[in-house]
Amino acid sequence: MLSVYDPYREGSVERHGQTVPLSANFSAGYGIWLARSGFAGQSLRTLFGSAHGIDTPRIYMTQPFDPNRRIILMLHGLASSPEAWVNVANDIQGDEVLRQHFQVWQVYYPTNVPILVNLARFRRATQQTLVHFDPDGTAPASHGMVLIGHSMGGVLARLLVSTSGDALWATFEDKYVPEGTDIDREDERLNRLLNFTPMPQVERAIFIAAPHRGTPFASNRLSRWAANLVRLPLALLNEIEEVMQTATNIEPQGRTFHVPNSIEHLRETDPLIRATSQLPISAEVCFHSIIARRRENGPLEDSDDGVVPYRSAHLVGALSEKVIVAGHGVQETPRAILEIRRIFCVRILRRSISAGRFAGRLGIRSDRGGASCLLRRLGLDEVAVAGLCSNHWYSAPNQASVTEAGVEDRSKFFRYKLRIECYGLAGRVCSLWRVVAVWRERWGIVHQFV
Repeated sequence: MLSVYDPYREGSVERHGQTVPLSANFSAGYGIWLARSGFAGQSLRTLFGSAHGIDTPRIYMTQPFDPNRRIILMLHGLASSPEAWVNVANDIQGDEVLRQHFQVWQVYYPTNVPILVNLARFRRATQQTLVHFDPDGTAPASHGMVLIGHSMGGVLARLLVSTSGDALWATFEDKYVPEGTDIDREDERLNRLLNFTPMPQVERAIFIAAPHRGTPFASNRLSRWAANLVRLPLALLNEIEEVMQTATNIEPQGRTFHVPNSIEHLRETDPLIRATSQLPISAEVCFHSIIARRRENGPLEDSDDGVVPYRSAHLVGALSEKVIVAGHGVQETPRAILEIRRIFCVRILRRSISAGRFAGRLGIRSDRGGASCLLRRLGLDEVAVAGLCSNHWYSAPNQASVTEAGVEDRSKFFRYKLRIECYGLAGRVCSLWRVVAVWRERWGIVHQFV
């Protein structure tokens, strides 16, 4: 008899009274899918408006929908595709602990389209996908979502957790509406672009090499030449022309209305990027920054990754900021992946504390005060475990401290987790092998960092 098991749902089977672990390969299927996808060529064809590109965002799920696993949503950058996340996604899916808690979704969107258009379309696609799999919105997967955005994807991720207010309306009117012309702010299609609130499903975001304030790279000669080659979908141009004519009742200007592409939006002088950089991020969302610098020497404030300067990627209020010596493709580096895993592991720990899993063992409360007590007893500073706490618990210290924050090496992370288990077993006479055995059995953290 042949039995088939889903390795995402079942990790072992019972045979003759014994529990036998199942072997599984979580990389092969993902690798084959990427190899056959043709994303590399398609993403460039999309940017320059050639045939066989894409016009609207698509959401790819790396496994069948699991209502009990939280969603990690990955957004790639300019002229890129889900291939940008091959190392990160493979590492998450290959880790037993993270795989048990999360499922990976990847967004593939046309990077030639204006940022606000992509934002509105992506938000709608995500909502439709969630409603399709969880119509009532009661599944854990529909809450506690984590966004990871690289480069322009980081800008989009930030806007998904921000509130626009009237700021974008004012920018739009100043830039694109002739003086003395009234505009209909009740127009539904314009409202979708210029008026938005944070996605309620998102609780955390990770911004990687994101040009929140634009980049001078988008204004150099090569980028200006490339921007002139970018072609927007004809259907989008016609739709924007129609919206402008309807909202302003002016046909001549509507016919000559210039629609900026994504490269133009990333210039430091672009009115949109200036306006969006000032939008407030939701207080309910914890966010982290991973920033690259090409050279280790020199002032941090003057550094860049070859594309995005530090001053553009830095965000005040981040729970953690990790600066890595690397280029703009920093998301592919081992140190960036290790930092992403740290954030997720600490998030799991925070939820365990909130659920009271440590409280009974440690003899502390499972509320805010109990978590604070646990941090003190573990000897963990606030910055190193900033992801453990929501914005309401702690505020990060000055930026100089944040830059050096986080768990810098594997041994330190190992000691933190071992200390948790040691405190849990305080008062018992236990040998060291028992401490490590129980720890490995319950959290499975050791194998990630050794």
